[in-house]
Amino acid sequence: MQNTNNLNDTKMAIKNEQDGDNLLQKKFYFFGNKYEDAIIKYQLAANIYKYNKLWMNAAKIFIKIADCYKQLFNVYDIILALTDAYKCYKQYDPLAAIPIILQIIEYHTKNCNFSKMISLYEDIVQIYEVANNFSQSYIYYKKIIDVCEYDNEFNKIKARYNIKIADYLITIDSFNEASILYENVANYYVKDKFLKYCAQELFLNAGLCLLSADDMVSTKRFIDRWRNYDLDSRDNREYKFMENIISCYEKNNIDTFVLIIKEYESVNKLNNLKINLLTKIKTNLSEILF
Repeated sequence: MQNTNNLNDTKMAIKNEQDGDNLLQKKFYFFGNKYEDAIIKYQLAANIYKYNKLWMNAAKIFIKIADCYKQLFNVYDIILALTDAYKCYKQYDPLAAIPIILQIIEYHTKNCNFSKMISLYEDIVQIYEVANNFSQSYIYYKKIIDVCEYDNEFNKIKARYNIKIADYLITIDSFNEASILYENVANYYVKDKFLKYCAQELFLNAGLCLLSADDMVSTKRFIDRWRNYDLDSRDNREYKFMENIISCYEKNNIDTFVLIIKEYESVNKLNNLKINLLTKIKTNLSEILF
């Protein structure tokens, strides 16, 4: 019985869609507005498709609805229809949703609706991250930061995405550039009583990046800045760990280097990012020795 109902629903949706198409094909329309009447038919079809989880069909109908609203110069409803379309696309082919999201962003850009722009760019980022396409995610991290530049109220969002950019830069061995971003965000965090506890980890990332780049001069200059940013840094576990790592690096002492890491990890669990940086530093040390 349920399959029969679904079949009947689909036939009804197809009939409404065809009725909408036929209305738009008429050159002369004497009763009302053909675009408004087509929207009614399309909306009925789209709702049926959505109810039956025929996401591709529903998405295509919402695109037709948006096109009708474009003829009526109704920006608000264009955005609503495109939003319905991209949400349907996300259900069956998330990557296909991205061009629709970008269309919506164009409308919000014209209206300087920065919050909406950021939110939609974040949707794109999420789609690419789920697809493990981090080179594309990186492009949209930067677009989010560009929007954040328009208002200081977005500084925390900007900081979050600068961290994501730095994380990505490490994967392509752009250690110096990543270090700058980590340091800038850490300096911002250390001035905020709610975020200060996160700053030390970022400072540590910045220092490890510089050593990964085998840049001892810049590393020592950074350590001096770290102390200036945070007068309590000398008492922090992260700062002491960094100083010990630098000492091992200067002395080319791999055995002590490994021991220091084990001691630190017994208290502070190292994440994959730091493990990768420390592995790179160890490789640098091995190359120096041999």
